[in-house]
Amino acid sequence: MTVPYPPASSSSPAVDSDVCIVGAGPVGLFLAILLLQSAPTKKIAIFDAAPGILQTPRAVVYHPVVLHEFAAAGLLPSLLAAGERNDAGVFWRAPGGRVLAHLETPPPNTQQPDAPNFTLLLGQPVLARILLDRLLAHPESVDVTFACAFEGLTQHPDSDFVTVQLAGGRTHTTRRLVGCDGGRSGVRRALGMELEGFTWTDLRFAAADVRHTTIGQHWGPANFVCDAEDWAVVIKIGKGDLWRVATELPDDVDADDRPVLEQALREKYKRILPAVPGMADFEFTNLAPFNMHQRCVPEFVRGRVALAGDAAHLNNPVGALGLTTGLLDAAALARALCAGPADEKAALERYARERKDVFVNVTNPASIANRRRLLGKTKESVAEREAFFGLLRKGGDARKEVWRRDRSLMWSLSSTA
Repeated sequence: MTVPYPPASSSSPAVDSDVCIVGAGPVGLFLAILLLQSAPTKKIAIFDAAPGILQTPRAVVYHPVVLHEFAAAGLLPSLLAAGERNDAGVFWRAPGGRVLAHLETPPPNTQQPDAPNFTLLLGQPVLARILLDRLLAHPESVDVTFACAFEGLTQHPDSDFVTVQLAGGRTHTTRRLVGCDGGRSGVRRALGMELEGFTWTDLRFAAADVRHTTIGQHWGPANFVCDAEDWAVVIKIGKGDLWRVATELPDDVDADDRPVLEQALREKYKRILPAVPGMADFEFTNLAPFNMHQRCVPEFVRGRVALAGDAAHLNNPVGALGLTTGLLDAAALARALCAGPADEKAALERYARERKDVFVNVTNPASIANRRRLLGKTKESVAEREAFFGLLRKGGDARKEVWRRDRSLMWSLSSTA
């Protein structure tokens, strides 16, 4: 459906864009693609402070609910060509590799026969590059500017535009501003909003992209190593021999000293990964320390400004629900922004209400439960983990029930806003 946008009203100047997106990560880029497809007459501007696509080790796993959105946007073939399709499911292991439980990929969903039933493994920078290239093919509708930092915004209560202040004294006027600029969002701060919630203070972790030829010979493509101290997430990154290994950092390690950090991780990997020939031969290609958060903004929309992705919410990465939720934010926000002038305000209110509800009641508790299953050490956590593994070991109807619950949770991350 093509939705034309009306000319500027007498209360606003000629605007530079219909939608201005701050942040050229996957959430902002995907939002722009969906806007371009649904409302090609809109003028879209994207600004990012970085000189190009960020290369830090972030998301790797894309669940069926997101692949369904990618397929609808015509992106899935390109992403499958670049990434690794995971049909092997998920393995939970003890340090050293012993399998504790295995959840196979479920059969296709008979209620949604067109929806993928597998996950896709692909580095976030590669995803962003594919999305960016799609947008760059439409310079008449989309303008992408890197190395241009957001500095502030002015909303005009009696007008239908926002003035955006950018680096170098530059200004940009737009009908709608969207902050997709991450956990340290300048757009969110300019609105005077803080992320409410908490930060896990009991640990720091490091996400490393490592090149290794042996892991895949012994482990499946998606692995959780369960342990209070030597926990890890070990995931294949696309095709080839690149792997993501995320694990806890010892308290006494200086995360800013790269050689010290690499050596500390090598020592941990000796305990976490299987003791087979060649397992110690890692090449670190990317490495970054992180904290874990569970936070959300009080409002997803304020005036003519909306927030999406990490600018609106943060959760710990266990289970890959962060970017999943952010990309689904983008899908819901695109629908709201393309609702048409008469319905746009109500659609944005619904977007704000539904997406906050999804984070607070689905993403946040599910990611906390995933973290507890991975590294929880209380008596209750251990009992809960063993009960879950017991269901998987039973197979049959018990396994089908796990599939049903998992599928229900994942599709509840979406919304119809």
